[in-house]
Amino acid sequence: MIDAHAALRSSRRDLLLPLMVGATGHRDLDPDAVPDLTAKVHEIFLELRRNSPYTPIVVMSGLAEGADRLIARAALAAGIDAELIAVLPMDRETYIHDFETPESIAEFDTLIGRAREIITLDRSLHGGSTNSDPGNDARMLAYQRLGRFLASRCHVMVALWDGERGQPGGTAEVVDRMLTRGSASDSGDGAAKTFNVAGPVFQIVTPRLRHAMRRPVERCDLLPQNDEFEAESPADSCRRHIFAPLERFNREVCALEAAEFAEIEASERDLVPDAVLMDPELAPLRDGLMLIRRRFGIANAIAQQNRDRTRRTLWELMALVFLAALLVDLSMHVFNVIAWPRAEALTMIGYPTLMMAAFLLWWRVKRDQLQDRYQDFRALAEGLRVQFFWRLAGVDDTVSDHYVGRHRWELDWIRDLCRDALVAAGWPLGKLTAGTAEIVRRYWVQAQCDYFTNAIRRQHRVLRRWELANWLLLAAGLSLAAAVGAGALLALHYNDLRWERYLIGEHRAHGIVLVAITMTAVAAALSHFRLDKLALHSHVRMYQRMKLLYAAAREHMTDVAHPRFGPTLQWLGAQALLENGEWVVTHRDRPLEVPHH
Repeated sequence: MIDAHAALRSSRRDLLLPLMVGATGHRDLDPDAVPDLTAKVHEIFLELRRNSPYTPIVVMSGLAEGADRLIARAALAAGIDAELIAVLPMDRETYIHDFETPESIAEFDTLIGRAREIITLDRSLHGGSTNSDPGNDARMLAYQRLGRFLASRCHVMVALWDGERGQPGGTAEVVDRMLTRGSASDSGDGAAKTFNVAGPVFQIVTPRLRHAMRRPVERCDLLPQNDEFEAESPADSCRRHIFAPLERFNREVCALEAAEFAEIEASERDLVPDAVLMDPELAPLRDGLMLIRRRFGIANAIAQQNRDRTRRTLWELMALVFLAALLVDLSMHVFNVIAWPRAEALTMIGYPTLMMAAFLLWWRVKRDQLQDRYQDFRALAEGLRVQFFWRLAGVDDTVSDHYVGRHRWELDWIRDLCRDALVAAGWPLGKLTAGTAEIVRRYWVQAQCDYFTNAIRRQHRVLRRWELANWLLLAAGLSLAAAVGAGALLALHYNDLRWERYLIGEHRAHGIVLVAITMTAVAAALSHFRLDKLALHSHVRMYQRMKLLYAAAREHMTDVAHPRFGPTLQWLGAQALLENGEWVVTHRDRPLEVPHH
């Protein structure tokens, strides 16, 4: 099975979102403990691979002596199928002065050669002084930035740590940052600030040369505390917010059929046509932008598929409940009157049968997470849309630094997905030119303005139809009840036994009238239920707000040379992410369920 998963990952590797694993730890490892440490680290990677068979594993390591390299070697070992990103705190020529022997430098170069990507955080340091020099504050700062970068860009951390506090920028500080939800930090990659999203730290208690006695090598998982979900353990929270969304996305990508890629390509063209990306001006950015666009297309296409399935399921649930209520009414008001006991028995049996079918359908939807997948992939697509245009126009910001406040706990997983280094750090940043500004205005600002305008018109139309249907159903039921009541009073007044029998006696016609009155009320209730689950009223309010924001931004983005062009673009993206969060929270509050009121 692992081999089959590896083949799928290999065939669609560029489309999958990786699990980013940070490496941190001590340099002065006890040589006698290295075999045990290597075995423990290898076990961690095997466990990650078993739990996330469809998800690529990418290790981000500074490749310093000791723990960094041990973790990197374990990840690159056979059976893990992991990749390495080397994150250097300074340029290579300066960095290698921290390595003690030529053999160490050779090992460093070997691992660099196996890295799929090299990120250098600070190229301003030059010279040969070592990190042990207490006066080298700039060098110490570079290592602190490396730790902050790893904590802000990785989903999980492997730490070879003895558990003791050390100097600033050391392993203890990196572990603290990884476990602290929401701490703001200098990312070290050019962005002023990033916001850490807490993730687990797989600590291996590590003996060091300075220890007088050898300490036992043992694993100790450190999990961030989760005050927001008191009923959820930290381990469950990490699985739900980190591992499950990544694996869900990648499983969906691996399951895509060849025919579905036509739908994905259509979604990509909806974002930006192919011809736009072929512009020579975009050549340095093309690979990164096309990757983001392809992931957007996948997320958007999967969201639409799950949206259609969710809405079809909603119709099916409503139909089953309506038929179940109809059978009960027929049994109570029609078949018992005409002395048809077999039909009465069958209709009574039909009620629990249909309701059981409705609950089984609902259970299947919950098991398959149909509604969650729709919401998740739709939100991910919108996040990638913002990320695409930000990078195109040179906005040095990432989606992973947003979704704060009340949206954050529902959308941590989007921040985790968008922390993929290929999207957030690895590809070059674009420049705001007349050409890129026109692309942004036309394919993002104007396109979204048109989308929300049409969506408001469409939602208003649907709302009017369903609200009119509700009123007609209620009016029909009330009118019929009033007519029957008035007729019954007249029949009683004039002592008309024939009409009295039809209207209030035990007659088939009377039962049919009662069924009609009841079922109009049931149909109106189901119609209201559908409107509530689709949240159309909330959609209209959100879409009206976004239409105004995009229209206002369009007016302020006519001149690329205007100093407010870039800040307006960044502000608009942040507002789009805010609306995205509102949309998800709104639908999370309206889970699909069997109508039962």
